[in-house]
Amino acid sequence: MTMISIHAGAVRRHPSSIARALLELMAEAAKRRRIRKEMKELSRLPRHLLRDMGLEQYAEPDVPTIPNHWR
Repeated sequence: MTMISIHAGAVRRHPSSIARALLELMAEAAKRRRIRKEMKELSRLPRHLLRDMGLEQYAEPDVPTIPNHWR
């Protein structure tokens, strides 16, 4: 006798709207984490490399110079 799955030929169930919404929220959160990680990695590159790639706006901000004397 051969074994036949009880699920053979059954209609595939679709996730509920709550489950679908949770899956979408988790996917969006993962995408935001990936983007934050990439931005952090970009900020570690030297400014001249970022400028050559046209991505200078992603460099760490310059340290402001503070004058050591008053005029």
